[in-house]
Amino acid sequence: MALLKRNQTVAAPPIFADLIMEMPGGPTYRVDVELAGWLKEVQPILECAARVGLAMRNEKRVRVWLSPGNGACPAYMSRVMGVIDGDSHRRTRVSGLQCGDVYAWLHRDGLVEVAEEPEFREV
Repeated sequence: MALLKRNQTVAAPPIFADLIMEMPGGPTYRVDVELAGWLKEVQPILECAARVGLAMRNEKRVRVWLSPGNGACPAYMSRVMGVIDGDSHRRTRVSGLQCGDVYAWLHRDGLVEVAEEPEFREV
């Protein structure tokens, strides 16, 4: 039986968006989700947020906001998606938010997609 070799030299696409948390009647926090241990520090604040959003790293403008409803705690997600086409392997990353049964995904080109799972888009 032949073993398939994996190409270990291909790094995952970088994270391009930050998590934004707006507190009820108060401050807004921007979180770099690449920092080790960020969720442990942020989780108590995230549970109290009035709304959460995603902003591109190089922008101040928030591209998408979601408001928690019915006691649902918001969650941040990141997906690396790819396509294998012969010897070619193309990958991209999307950043996402979930509040209850609502999902929003931010693509590297700024497109916001509202769906349970994101579609693969090459940028």
